[in-house]
Amino acid sequence: MEKKRQIVYACSGASNVGQTANSVGLYLNTTAGIPMSCAAALGAGLDTFLKKAADVDENIIIDGCPVGCLKTICEQQGIPNVRRFVVTELGIEKEYGRPVSDKDIQMVVAAILGQDNL
Repeated sequence: MEKKRQIVYACSGASNVGQTANSVGLYLNTTAGIPMSCAAALGAGLDTFLKKAADVDENIIIDGCPVGCLKTICEQQGIPNVRRFVVTELGIEKEYGRPVSDKDIQMVVAAILGQDNL
């Protein structure tokens, strides 16, 4: 069976949940081998990035909070095959000035990959 072609895009907002999302994206890129791409480039509508997103089996988006910036970007740009995660929906409270914790990162990674894949 061929491996699913995936790309991860992450929020990088100013709160702890935005930075948790970004840390999870980096973790998935370096540890799980899922390439991470630029969410801002998607929002800007840059052709190379839009084509890359259209050419994979799954675009994993990690929004930090219900504001849903990445969700909106994907809807506006017509990005297909989106699987979305929202950090605050996983029980992490949004707070400005609160540092990102390894425990929170691992909880989000587990939700994305499934407990058996850690």
